[in-house]
Amino acid sequence: MTSLRELQLAMQEHVLHGDPAIVAGVRQSCGLDAPGRLVIYANAYTLRLSAALRESFPALEQTMGPAPFAAMAHAYIAAQPSRHASIRWFGGQLADHLQAHGSDVLADIARWEWTLGTVFDGPDAEPVGLDAVASFAAGDWPCLQIAFCRNLQRVAVRAEAVQAWRTATSGTKNSPTDTRNATLEWLVWRRDLATTFRSMLPDESWAFDAASSGATFAELCEGLATRVGEESAPARAASLLKQWLTDGCVAALTCAPTPPAGPLAD
Repeated sequence: MTSLRELQLAMQEHVLHGDPAIVAGVRQSCGLDAPGRLVIYANAYTLRLSAALRESFPALEQTMGPAPFAAMAHAYIAAQPSRHASIRWFGGQLADHLQAHGSDVLADIARWEWTLGTVFDGPDAEPVGLDAVASFAAGDWPCLQIAFCRNLQRVAVRAEAVQAWRTATSGTKNSPTDTRNATLEWLVWRRDLATTFRSMLPDESWAFDAASSGATFAELCEGLATRVGEESAPARAASLLKQWLTDGCVAALTCAPTPPAGPLAD
């Protein structure tokens, strides 16, 4: 006797790959033979996943047009069957899928929309403000470490993709800029129920990555010295910290423990 699990796996193989093994285990009902009944489930699977992609990527669909988007969605579904318990995460590989097929700008639009969505759905955060630095003495600044809010993301996409998203979501045409085809770094975060973003200069992108990896304020100054000069580095590091605090991107400021001194030499 076939177990329930075996029937479920056979049904899955039929829906995903057209395997006919399940057909023999399905009865005719309501005037529909086994293949006719099974095709309802197969079509429903594709339609529901296509609808999930439209919900996650409305600007991409508007940019491509409904018919090309539907064709792309079917190709993606065939290449990337759903592997998550929640359908919310089904589009996570769409940007890479588009990139692999040579659609660079479309891939960046998908990457941008996915980032906005995941930031919005990310964990709640209680950012600290500028007053957080007041609890540290001047001598503590070199050891300061920055913990960013968990709903914060950095993403690199073309300015053209962000303009396409703005056009699709606002219904207005944005004027081209000199950076239209440039790939920029963007910082995306959420405050309360509002997702916001801004572009980042290369030195801030470096500093953000370094701070995220645990670099101290002194180490940020050292790294920035090679980018903006030794004299400007401390002011630039302080300016970036102030910006991150003002934007509501910082969850905590701490002081890295001083490593213990080694044994005295004889």
